[in-house]
Amino acid sequence: MSRILRTLVAAVLLFVAAAPAQTTLQTTFTHNTIALPGSAIYFDLDVQATPITLVGLDLNLGGSGTVEIYTRAGTRVGNQTSAAGWSLATTAAVVGAVAGQPHHVDLTPLVFAPGVHGIAVRATGMSQYMTIVPSGGILSYGNPELTVHCGESALSLFSPLLVSDRVVNARLFYLPGAGLTLPPAAGVFAGASRGYRFTAPSDFNISRLGLPPAAFVNGCTASYLVRINGVVAWRSIGNAGVVTPQLRVGAGDVVDVLGNWTTSTPGGGSARNTTAAQNSFQSLVAGTLTNLSAVGWSWDIGDPAWTTTGATGTLQVGGSPFGLVWMTTEPCTELAATTVLGHGCGVVPGSCYQLFQPSSTFDLANSALTLQPQPGGGYSVSRLGALLPVGATGTPTVLNLNDDGVVTVAFTTGSFPGWSGVSVCSNGFVSRPSGNGSAYSPSATAMLNATEPAFWSWHDYDPTVSQGGRVKVEQNVGITVVTWDGVWDFGGSTTANANTLQFQLYANGTVTIAWGSISGLGNAHLVGYSPGGPSPDLGSTDFSALGGSTLPLAATEIWPLTLAAVNRPVLGTPWNLIATNLPAGGTIGIDVFGLSDPAVAELAAIGMPGCNLRASLDVLSAWVVTGSSHPASFLLPNQTSLRGVELLATTIVFSSQPVNAFGAVTSNAVRGHLGDH
Repeated sequence: MSRILRTLVAAVLLFVAAAPAQTTLQTTFTHNTIALPGSAIYFDLDVQATPITLVGLDLNLGGSGTVEIYTRAGTRVGNQTSAAGWSLATTAAVVGAVAGQPHHVDLTPLVFAPGVHGIAVRATGMSQYMTIVPSGGILSYGNPELTVHCGESALSLFSPLLVSDRVVNARLFYLPGAGLTLPPAAGVFAGASRGYRFTAPSDFNISRLGLPPAAFVNGCTASYLVRINGVVAWRSIGNAGVVTPQLRVGAGDVVDVLGNWTTSTPGGGSARNTTAAQNSFQSLVAGTLTNLSAVGWSWDIGDPAWTTTGATGTLQVGGSPFGLVWMTTEPCTELAATTVLGHGCGVVPGSCYQLFQPSSTFDLANSALTLQPQPGGGYSVSRLGALLPVGATGTPTVLNLNDDGVVTVAFTTGSFPGWSGVSVCSNGFVSRPSGNGSAYSPSATAMLNATEPAFWSWHDYDPTVSQGGRVKVEQNVGITVVTWDGVWDFGGSTTANANTLQFQLYANGTVTIAWGSISGLGNAHLVGYSPGGPSPDLGSTDFSALGGSTLPLAATEIWPLTLAAVNRPVLGTPWNLIATNLPAGGTIGIDVFGLSDPAVAELAAIGMPGCNLRASLDVLSAWVVTGSSHPASFLLPNQTSLRGVELLATTIVFSSQPVNAFGAVTSNAVRGHLGDH
């Protein structure tokens, strides 16, 4: 047994609770006063021993406008009425904020060293809500990493008319000890993309990138380029200003970080950077003092035509001021993730369909399908039946159908079990009243989740075309017939667009779908039957391949045994999963956890046709089936050596009722990529 497997097996299969890492600090959102647009509210941010990077805020706002964040070194106290020492740190647009509901604002990452920092928040174009605290009330909110000391408000920024004991309604999102400190900006550089280069002092992840707002102009979006050892590892354009790449960097890697605001106009020259005067600068990178040197790309990296080949510029190293790109790092972590593999088995379908896409692949012209009701319910589908001439069963009535229209025809002489009439959609399907809408674009998902039982030859037809045919209905005591008598495809312009199809609804419950000539033009065709309500999807059936055989459809559908992850597999926490659609008569279930995918796509050889096995049988845990679902949990050790390990899970259920010769069904597998977050 491998070392990894021994470590995982040593973890007990049970539920535990794990405390998430502290990355937020909240005051209150129970407001009792309002400040008008343009007002400001002040507080101090007291950072303890470790620097923090503020990456976002939830604020209590009303309306749309702009949030401006001003900061100063040292306390706000005594400095609220003067602009001296304050600087605009970042701005953010807000749309549709609702009073009393926290509205999230992403920020250009702001680094705060240990100590006290004054903060002013101004809302322009919208109201700002806050809380009046009575004398002796709570004005400070904190945790071991930082404390918020509230606070005053004013009708305008740096106004001498302060009102005390006001609490900003806020939740702070931050990363401890992760920020990159950059020198003051020297100006805005236009025409190319700029940044800096450094050699990584240790292993870490680049978690967020942001741009100073000073170079922003209307119509700009943020663009970023990260190269690791000369290879492009990340390029992002057309975003709101902050990205979260989660790029893994190893000790000794040479990293280039570039950014700019851009209008993304082909041809370059539209980039705008805030630059620092220095050609080099020392800053803490992942906690280590590191030298940063200037790099640039002699082109706008946001240009849609940008390439790495030099055709749209080249990398310039040193010799000019470097661009300011705020970078946030995290300890070298791995993002936990899950992926579904394979499929569950034990499905008993009550529906069927074939999707013909493109339309030219339709191969049922001049043929028919018949659905014969079975004694226990459901249908038997065969290639029997034939198109009946219009008028052969009664006097036809032309339906007044609009394009993408529905008409419900009440039964007079006709009948069909459980139906009071038939809802006819111009787009080639008939349903039990009140119908299934009038969509023109065939969709297997929509069909399998249709509300009413229906029979389908779904396609975008238009019975309003003056030169084309019409939809007609005729009834007698034994049969109701609905015929698309030469109806043209939507957008049709010649007789080549004519189509003939027919639904025959018999009083005994038999249904025949018959086709004459079909154009093969227009959008897709979808042929089939759905019993109403959600149905499992077994994929498209080739009706032509039935030949002389039949396709059984059950009265009661059985869904596949399904395994789903409740959460991501984060180290130090339980990885929780749930198995659903356990078969009736289930007796014993087995949770399977493995370190590899055997990729066995078909288990027919052991008597389990349609079943697969996608997790190796390394750890097995048996349980007694007591219902239709079953929770499973694997406690993951908090060991960094397990980062990136793939753990696969599946479920096997044995049943006392016959499901197959082996007597058991398997679920799909869930592959968990173990990570720290």
